[in-house]
Parts: sequence; structure tokens; C-alpha cells
Amino acid sequence: MPAELSIPPKPASPAPIREAMIGPNNNGVTSKRPSADPIRRVAATVAQPHASSQPSKPPGSFIPAQTAVSENVLLSSNTHRERDNDLSPLGINIYRLGEQVWFQTGPHWALGVVLDTPSASKGTQGYRIHPLNSPLICQTTRSQSEVPAQQLRPWVAWSTPPLTNGNLDNTGTDYANLPWHQERRSQSIEVDASIIKSRDVDASYTLIEKLTEQNYYAGVYLGAEKLWVGDTVRLKSGAHPAVQSTHEILVVSSIQDLAPGSRLGARSRDTGVFLSGDIYRLVSHKQQMPTPHMLPNVVAQDLEVRMKVTLSPNPAAPYWTYTLLAHGISIKLEDVKGRWYPSVSLYRIFNGDAKIKSSNGINQQEWDETGSKMNEMGSGGNAATQGWRRHDQRHDAFTMSIPATIRFSPQEQHSISNIGSEHIGSRSIETELQTLDLQRHGQNNVVDLTGGDGLEFLDNDEDDLMRKMREDAASFLHEDADDFYGGL
Repeated sequence: MPAELSIPPKPASPAPIREAMIGPNNNGVTSKRPSADPIRRVAATVAQPHASSQPSKPPGSFIPAQTAVSENVLLSSNTHRERDNDLSPLGINIYRLGEQVWFQTGPHWALGVVLDTPSASKGTQGYRIHPLNSPLICQTTRSQSEVPAQQLRPWVAWSTPPLTNGNLDNTGTDYANLPWHQERRSQSIEVDASIIKSRDVDASYTLIEKLTEQNYYAGVYLGAEKLWVGDTVRLKSGAHPAVQSTHEILVVSSIQDLAPGSRLGARSRDTGVFLSGDIYRLVSHKQQMPTPHMLPNVVAQDLEVRMKVTLSPNPAAPYWTYTLLAHGISIKLEDVKGRWYPSVSLYRIFNGDAKIKSSNGINQQEWDETGSKMNEMGSGGNAATQGWRRHDQRHDAFTMSIPATIRFSPQEQHSISNIGSEHIGSRSIETELQTLDLQRHGQNNVVDLTGGDGLEFLDNDEDDLMRKMREDAASFLHEDADDFYGGL
């Protein structure tokens, strides 16, 4: 059984201390939506070159216009299909193969890794998750299938609680060398093991598919998450002079390893891996602007939904745009906070669909902080002080916490839109916005804002869930070991 964490992760202070955001804040905003409500689009204030000269590519593909790797190389790569599916998330299915996540098991939460994603060809609508366990039992543990996205959280959504067993709390000792056998009768050993391994993974990185002799790669696992060329990422404070708030994003055009001789398994303060691309900042504007064609569709679509369902705190400048701050710059891998997630997907997961369809509008700060206040990668594993650990293959990061036979090789991931549901990304944003208008006028037979997922939503919102978790926390450490871990 998975090691269940009934103690909810505790919020922390803003960066550089890790920010734990269990759910969006509920700060009230009294400003009203302007009477005019046109479809608003994102805009860049710097002209974007060469967009119209790009050759045609398969539907859904996002190939950066200015990348060190040719389009043909990307389109012919082994990970091309997987990459395209990951860069076009469907509804709330935002998690990727090989990513470390929180998952719900009963009233508790555990830590695990994604082994499979929803697939039409396999007839699955949920995720397959394998829990993280100690070396004592990891070879005989089983994965959990058909886990719905509502019962998952990104690793960076919460912080891990402190370890219970002090004999295992030794940051100077590698996971494999901790006194597992001596502590085998400890009631908290599996919970502690999952926490220790998850922090270890948090401070690791693994490059994905070398594309050229100049050491350009298709992607990289940064800590718990998988990043691709064409992805959008959050940046740490100090990553670049342009980064001055939580509203900056980097659209990745290339990933290059400038330290190919780095010793595998050893920790280093610098990864030697660089992400190149353009930095944008989300800003308010007094007039409607066109969408920048260099921005990934999923970012532009998410902003469309944001403008439709949230209340602007500034009626004098109700239109929001992305302004290009820096073009063609390079960022150290370790200066990346993590993935940028569509706020509409996170908000649905944290709050359910009912709230997002409210006719009163959503607090814009609450909407934004659902994603912007997430933790930064590397904080949980103290990478800034202990260094980053490079792995050759993704499964190496999870050694002795999952069965040794598990591999995270690229696999064909099909859209689950063919199962009978529609998803954001498979329909135009105009259709999504029209759907919302119909819903607000009482037509309940229309699919919801971001498309159905063919899954049942949790009945309770995040606040109710966290209250339940706090109630469970009081009795967690008093439960018998067998109630949680079976026969150890």
C-alpha cells in the first residue's frame, strides 16, 4: 500500500523560501467587470519575426520559430508524439509520464510517479501511479490504476511535512545507505521513505533524447517535472534582470547541455544545462490587443478563459497582455521554478467545475495565485546548498523506491478526446467562451467551460478537503502500522 500522508503540507513564506500553496487565496475583490465584454486576446509589445514563414506542421505541434534545432529534427525525434501530447494538455489532464506527483488514497495523500496517462487506445480515462516506498518493500509494491486527475496534485503544489523518524533524517547520507533494516519496525518508515525519496528526486535532473552533436536535447526532467522544447516555464527570482514578479514566463526554444562530462549520480551546484527562449510578462492594458503568434496556443487560450471568468482589479485597464521582455536569452536550468500550468486546469482541479461557472466572476488574484504561488523546484531537496544530482535515465532518480523493472521510455500517448468527451485544446477558445455564456443563461445541457473529461469530480472543494485532512492528522500517528502499510 502507498505511504499515506494525512498531515497536510504547511504553507511557507514567499520565495526564496519555498511557497506552499494548497489552494487559491480567498481575498475579496470589490471591483466590477466593465460593461463591455469583448473576446480579449494576449499581445506582445515587440514584433515577432518569421511566424508566417514557418513550414506546415502536424496539428497540435508547437515548434518555436527561432530554435537551434531544425524543425525536421524535432518532428522526426523519437519523443515527438509524446512531446506534442504533453504540450497540448486536455482539460485537467496536465500530468506527464515520469513526473512525481501527490495522489489521493482514501482521505490521505501519498507521493508517487506517473507510469501511464489517459489513453483512448488503451481505454483508460485515469492515470496509473506507482507509490514511492522504502527499499524494504519497493520491489513488491503495485501501482494504482485509473486515478482521476482530481485526485492528483503537482509536486510543487505542496511542501512535504517533517520526517517522523529522526534516525532517517540525515541529509548527508544517500537514500540507499540510510538504516532501513534497523528501522524496519518503525510505524512511520514508509511515510518517511516517500518523503526522503521525493526530496531526492526534487534535486535531480535527467536530459531527454539528444538531438544534435552540439548536445541539444528534446527535453529534460527537472526535479519532479518534465520540460520540453516548446514548453512554457516559470522562472526563479534572479534568473534574469527581467524577472521581477510572479508574472514572467519563459517560452523554451532550445535545451542544451554545456557540461556533458558531468559525473552521473554526483551532486553539483551547477547543472551546466541551459534553456534558451523568450521571456514574457503578463500585464494589464487599457485596450484590446492581438494575440502574439509566438506564444504557445495553450498560454493564449488560458488567458482567454482568464479574461472571461475573472474580475479585473483595475477597471481602467481590464485587458491583459503578454509583453515580450527579453528575446533569445539563455537561462540556467537550476533557475527554472518549474512548469507553467494552465490556470484554468489548476482551478478546476482545486475548486471543482461549479465555482468556475459562477455568474459572479472569480477573484483575479485568487485565479492567478493558484499557479503563481506554487513552490520552486529544488527547494524541497535543498539543491541550492547540496547541489543537483544528474541521472542518465529517469528511472535512476527513483532507484530503491519503485520496482527495478519500471522504465519511463517514450510511449505513444493518444488524446482521450475520442472517448466521448471534449477538452480545452480540442476546441477553439471562442467555442469555450460561447459555452460559458450559454451556461450563465441557464442552459445546463451544454458542456462546461473547458470541456468534460469523462471523470467524476470530487464533491468537496479544496477547503473542505483540507479540513478533513487536518482532522485526520490528529489521529494519524496513533494508527496501527498494519492499517496503513500492510505487513512490513
